[in-house]
This record gives sequence, C-alpha cells and structure tokens, in this order.
Amino acid sequence: MNDLLTGFRMPALAALLLMLSFPLALMAGDDSDGNDGRILFQEKCGNCHGPKGEGFRRVYPPIRNSRYLGEQLPQLPCIIRDGLSGEITVAGRVFNQAMPGDSRITDEEITLIIDFMLEEWGHKPLALDVGKWMELCPGPSERENRQ
Repeated sequence: MNDLLTGFRMPALAALLLMLSFPLALMAGDDSDGNDGRILFQEKCGNCHGPKGEGFRRVYPPIRNSRYLGEQLPQLPCIIRDGLSGEITVAGRVFNQAMPGDSRITDEEITLIIDFMLEEWGHKPLALDVGKWMELCPGPSERENRQ
C-alpha cells in the first residue's frame, strides 16, 4: 500500500511543479538564455529609468521620449557601457545624477536593449551596428574633458 501511495505522489508532485513553473516560463519570454531585450532592459535599466522608460521624478531621466532614442541614438551604446555624469536636460527637465556604466555588457546585449526600447516606444527600427558605434565612443580622457 505504501508503494502505491509513493508511486502516486511522485507523478502528482512532478505535475504540480510543472504547473507552477509554467507561468514563470511565460514571464521569461521567448528567449530562454536571458538575452531578450525586455529582460535585459528591466535588469540593467528599469530600476532607475522605470519599467516603461518613464524615469523617476527629478532623479533619473526618462528614456522613452528622449533625444537618446532619436537624434542622439549613436551616443546611447557608449552611455550604456561607460555611464554618464554631469548635467543633462531631457524633455525640458534638468538632471544631474551620475549613471554608472556597465563595462561587462556585450555589444549584443546593448543591441538587444536598444532594439527593445525603439520597438517598445514606437521609434523607427534601425539596422544597428553597435560595434561600429562603440569604436566612436570617447576614451576615458575624452569623457573627463566632456564633463
């Protein structure tokens, strides 16, 4: 009798675990290795800039309607990798909170994040060449002179 109960409990437990993990799989998106642009944005940008790119009060600027997704798009990969400090004006509001860079982020991850932002917030999709843009990023001494 005990073997019968054990035999029944194991498949039932496995089925329960599968059902509980299904919503997590849906939330993770199509890309199981975590390189999806939405996931990367939430992990690397969303805490400060907001889950919808709306920014946070006068501390962190919005990205959604900023010039960094328009005419200054080529600067965005450098900002994501190297960070930004000093006063900037976004949507008519002045911000002066340093943004740390992420020196470990890959060109592919930057491309996925930017692709996500452009698509999510209705900007014209582009054929991005982040690697080429990264070559144009200022070196450390040039960044210091800009600030």
